[in-house]
Amino acid sequence: MQYADDTQLSISGKKGSLPQLIASLEETLDSLDEWFHCHGLKVNTNKTELILFGSSQNCRNLAPISVRFRQDAVPERPTVRNLGVIFDRHLTWDAHVSALVNKCYGILIGLSHVRHCIPSDLLPIIVNALVISHVRYCLAVFGNGTKTNMNRLQKIQNFALRVISGRRKFDRISGVRGELGWPTVPQLHEQHCLTLLHKIIITGKPQALASRLQPNSELRSRNTRQDTDLALPPGRVNTNAGFRRFFYRTVQCYNTLPAEVKETGIASFKSAVASLLAERERE
Repeated sequence: MQYADDTQLSISGKKGSLPQLIASLEETLDSLDEWFHCHGLKVNTNKTELILFGSSQNCRNLAPISVRFRQDAVPERPTVRNLGVIFDRHLTWDAHVSALVNKCYGILIGLSHVRHCIPSDLLPIIVNALVISHVRYCLAVFGNGTKTNMNRLQKIQNFALRVISGRRKFDRISGVRGELGWPTVPQLHEQHCLTLLHKIIITGKPQALASRLQPNSELRSRNTRQDTDLALPPGRVNTNAGFRRFFYRTVQCYNTLPAEVKETGIASFKSAVASLLAERERE
């Protein structure tokens, strides 16, 4: 996987085949290093990182691993940063949310000290640009963590609303959110996920994700009222992490949308979903 000057290698397999996976990864690294060298590109081994992903059960009792790259050993790291998002070993996103909370609270505390110098009509724009934009970025990825993390993200928004309105810590701010037209963070997360899924369905891209989507009519021999719905992904979903998976949780939510919303184009779908979620909250 490549993005700009960043190249990532991923390899998967069973826990018992870990030595073979490491050997295969090292062989691939050697091939890539040779290709880069032949094309005048330099790879910085000091910036090369390694992380092992797996459930807490699968990773239990595993000794730390490393791979050989050139003459150096690249040790396993507990977290790695990928395009601004911090990935941890079990994909709990705890490290990313903690870093995000610290960053946003630092900005908000600074803004709270100078809010009296900022015109009231500009303050929401500044807070949205400097703080809420960080919460929105890749929310569809890290927003499927625990309820605790979602509550921490919501507290960022609550603090932002208090900075904008000047209200105290224990004052209600739902009215301020309504005046600004801001959805809650859980609503924002749901909106982002549904918009992403809708875009994948319409464009068929990226193909790796689109290929995992199938309507029920292709999997059932008899007609039912759910033929037009998307089939929930197979596999183990009898755990909290399984239910939080993007393709399970988002497909399940997408199937509940009215037909007229599903039939809208990409440009109008986001606003239609936002209106629908706001209406459901009022009910």
